Amino acid sequence: MAISAIVITAIYSTYLSQNKSYAIQEEVAAMQQNCRVAMEMITRDVRMAGYFGCKGDTITNTLAGSSTNDYTSAPVVGVNNDADGGNSIKDGTDQIFLKYADTSENIEVTAPFMSDTSAAIHVDDSGSLEVFDIVVISDCNHTSIFQITNISTGAGKTIVHNTGVGSPGNTTKDLEHQFMGNSFIMKLHNIWYYVDTDNNLIRSDHGNPQPLAENIEDLQFAYIFEDGEEADIPDDTDADDTNDAEDVRAVRINVLARTGKVDPAFTGRRPAIEDHAAAGGTDHYRRRLLTSVIRVRNMGL
Repeated sequence: MAISAIVITAIYSTYLSQNKSYAIQEEVAAMQQNCRVAMEMITRDVRMAGYFGCKGDTITNTLAGSSTNDYTSAPVVGVNNDADGGNSIKDGTDQIFLKYADTSENIEVTAPFMSDTSAAIHVDDSGSLEVFDIVVISDCNHTSIFQITNISTGAGKTIVHNTGVGSPGNTTKDLEHQFMGNSFIMKLHNIWYYVDTDNNLIRSDHGNPQPLAENIEDLQFAYIFEDGEEADIPDDTDADDTNDAEDVRAVRINVLARTGKVDPAFTGRRPAIEDHAAAGGTDHYRRRLLTSVIRVRNMGL
């Protein structure tokens, strides 16, 4: 009986050790996956920031309650170490705002062409465009920004841009230009990344927040400008007008993920990130930090 008890105790100890190791490996694998997903999504959007196609010199914006600059200027804007306390954003984390037109689909305008500047727009295929999407249409001479209010079904599509529906909606149907052949439509993105108070990474496009990854503890950015200087946020308050948002050429992205559960035996601590010092002690969470410098390839062209 004594020998059996010793053997059973040894087997049970081995089982507990292996079970703990398996649980830790599962936590670490999930953490690393969350970190990779976060980095890949942010990287893709940062690379595209500032792309608005062949927009020409004249831009018309028919959207209600907004200026053209809301959609075409300052493609990269940052908020450093949020400290509002009254919103859904985790205090001390950074935010980034990115604007661009989607190159995955260039929807070509087809005949019959617009009979006047307020007419509906005909296309052979509307692709992934949906009602209430905000889009840009251009023929490289004139560009108009509007919200789609209807897309007809059947062979050949008609894209309508009426007033009175949608948010923000269109103030007028008049695009101030008749778009004929060699005109293309692209979806506009206005992306906002932040970490919420539950440690979820959120990606919001035109105010539609979607959780991307959980257990993201911190999100920090640094901006590299045309003159090689770096700053925590794009800023245009310097006397020599440096560090302006229009001068951003690259973004350093830092994503810090942690496990969902503590490991009492783990004694590591939270690392330093940008202007955040390392933690003074351990809280027994395992962490992974991914850092990448991404060139904003459409800025400065």
